[in-house]
Amino acid sequence: MSYRPIRGARWAFPLLFAVFAVAAVALVAATLRGDGPPLLFLLLWLGALGWNAYWFLLRVCVELRVDGPQLEWATPLRRGTVSLLDVALIRRSRLSNQLAVIELRTGRPLMVPVRYGFAAVEQEIVAGSPGVEVEEP
Repeated sequence: MSYRPIRGARWAFPLLFAVFAVAAVALVAATLRGDGPPLLFLLLWLGALGWNAYWFLLRVCVELRVDGPQLEWATPLRRGTVSLLDVALIRRSRLSNQLAVIELRTGRPLMVPVRYGFAAVEQEIVAGSPGVEVEEP
């Protein structure tokens, strides 16, 4: 079973951040020339760009696939596979019910946007890993 919460995110997110990276270079160049935004604005903008790039390119999953005893996951720039037996807990994020957190026994948790179809993937994970806990929102 495959789950893709945001269609096209695998290529759209990197493209969007490439555009913002070009804008960042232009902002830095303008600030160094003296006709750009104030330095504080530039630093805050670069910090926000870095923060969002980290989360949306490296941490938020754009695809989950349950394949037998394995859970395959992918972000726009990374992918991996874990055993379903490694899944310890599935819960909603403390910040938003629109984001699920799949806690693993080893490794970093997987962050997954919750859209139509997530419940079916959740059921597949639970069926393949009897010890997994599910916290309902």
